[in-house]
Amino acid sequence: MLTRYLPFVIVAWLVSGCSDALEQTSSAGQVVAVPEQRTTSVTLISASELAVLQVVDFSSIPTGRPAGRGSALLVPSGGGIWVFDFQQRTDTIVRGFAVEPREGLIRGLAIQDDSIAWATYDVSSPSSPPPAYLVARINYRTGDTGSTVLRSYLPDVAVANGLAFVVSVAPDDRSWLTVISGTSRTIVDSVPLSGFGAFGIALGDDGFLYVVSGGPLSSTNAPGRLSIVDPEARTELAIINGVGSPIRRPVYHPSGRLLIPTVDGIVELNTLTRSVTRGPTVAVKPGGHFSTDLALDRAGRVYGLYGDCADPTVTEGFVQILSAPPDYKPLRTITVGPCPLGVAVATIP
Repeated sequence: MLTRYLPFVIVAWLVSGCSDALEQTSSAGQVVAVPEQRTTSVTLISASELAVLQVVDFSSIPTGRPAGRGSALLVPSGGGIWVFDFQQRTDTIVRGFAVEPREGLIRGLAIQDDSIAWATYDVSSPSSPPPAYLVARINYRTGDTGSTVLRSYLPDVAVANGLAFVVSVAPDDRSWLTVISGTSRTIVDSVPLSGFGAFGIALGDDGFLYVVSGGPLSSTNAPGRLSIVDPEARTELAIINGVGSPIRRPVYHPSGRLLIPTVDGIVELNTLTRSVTRGPTVAVKPGGHFSTDLALDRAGRVYGLYGDCADPTVTEGFVQILSAPPDYKPLRTITVGPCPLGVAVATIP
């Protein structure tokens, strides 16, 4: 099921609003950032105006999902991370540094606080087996990094209770969360997952971790699964089937809904009842397209990214903006570059 490795999208979690006027007010100062691989630029979209604010030329090729927190935006570029600080200027890269080793490729990125981020990256080489993967704790203000070596594939990471929960996948697609201390970077625990081929994780506002699995790569029709994990007890609490074929990490909406981008469209779950409320047959497909990933602004509106990096003839990508669930009313479609890698939210003071 290779669809799980479609282009990345990044997200920051925000709070919901009610009327259109409230949405316009509460989203003021928010910027939605979309890195584009082919144009080596970052498109900045105003969350209050729902229009392109600026296109920033990038000095290197973006390669993965960015992450945003406060005025900071982190954009992976190979094994390095470029740091934008919008508190200074919207067109300024204030610091660029490489996570060691420089030839690695970042797979997952999560911001812990206003200075610390975690990245998982692949340093495997076909000429130098076995595969090697690293988890890095990064001070993105100073560039200081420290890495822990693991031997399993590490597609994503989330941070909860001062611990890094690293999605880990064995060659036979068995999956678990490797729990790493936020201070010593030592492995302190492991949480087995029922789903095979896990690839995305998100921390909900309710304090639980939500992990999506796509099934073994050897199977083309394996059902997607969602694991709900208690990061305090470090145990899998529940498994939910019927989520279709997920392709990116889930998004926790402030209303208590969990939105999962799938090949069928946006699938929705009620996290209180732990049940599927909008399954694959009634999934939301803005503009008739599935979203390669999702983001939310602080008014609770949904940003769905659509683009095809695999087709060199494609000349445009799109950000499709929807009203908050359960309506998902189309609000606007914004054209971006032909290979959008992700969407993240940051703040311009």
